[in-house]
Amino acid sequence: LAGVPGPPAEPAARVVGSTLSLTFGPPVVGPRPTSYLLEAGTGPSLSNLGTLPLSTTTFAVAGVPPGLYYVRVRAVGGGGVGAASNELAIAVGAATCTAAPTAPPAPTTTVAGASVLVDWRASPGSPPSAFTLLAGTSAGFANLGVLPLGTGTSFAAGGVPAGVYFVRVVAANACGQSAPSADGVLRVGGAAGPPGAPLQISGTAVGGAVTVSWLTSTGGAPTSHLLEAGTGPTLSNLGVVALGPGTALATAGVPAGTYYVRVRAMNAAGISPPSGELILVVP
Repeated sequence: LAGVPGPPAEPAARVVGSTLSLTFGPPVVGPRPTSYLLEAGTGPSLSNLGTLPLSTTTFAVAGVPPGLYYVRVRAVGGGGVGAASNELAIAVGAATCTAAPTAPPAPTTTVAGASVLVDWRASPGSPPSAFTLLAGTSAGFANLGVLPLGTGTSFAAGGVPAGVYFVRVVAANACGQSAPSADGVLRVGGAAGPPGAPLQISGTAVGGAVTVSWLTSTGGAPTSHLLEAGTGPTLSNLGVVALGPGTALATAGVPAGTYYVRVRAMNAAGISPPSGELILVVP
């Protein structure tokens, strides 16, 4: 029968040394599949390590490098590709870690003509066994690619078109995957880019009179700023205030409380990552 099969059933994995074996059952709903697709990635829902067609419900591969892998299977029928099975997180190699790595510091970037170099280092704590580089056209995006890089701590490329690129790094080991680093920015071919994150944010509160100030970072000159305020770390639930190019805000009548504040800079090329967070206590 033509149609889209359901998700494959009961996926299970077995690891012996560096050999990985995977088994799963056919879908319990929908038409009978004609083949399957195995997706593998370095993080949940990712397929950046590849998509492999399968003709049976078993798969085995030897020589898998140590690391943590995320796999899922889809069934293919006459009507198309079905939904994914349950996802398996599979650790390969001796798990000498005690926890997943913490996020690496923001990478440093170097541009020479159309050639770029991205360098980074691991954070202290549980050591990583692999890194992944994510690149996008805006801060936090990975629309240009997700590149597994093994244990190396640098990446170089030539022939890069003029433009502004944002890169960040994720660390992983057999115990899990870190959060992404902050973005590094590449400006290739003299392209004007967005401002860098504002620096050295500080504030004072006298009664309900509050002053917040910061310094301009490197990168494109800001034409305006956004001040974000929340009741907890990283939150903006109290509001986002649009400000001009100046580097200070003074306001009165602020109710007593503890506020978490950060600032972003903007220009025609885009918006910066946030500054460091200021915890401001208003008596």
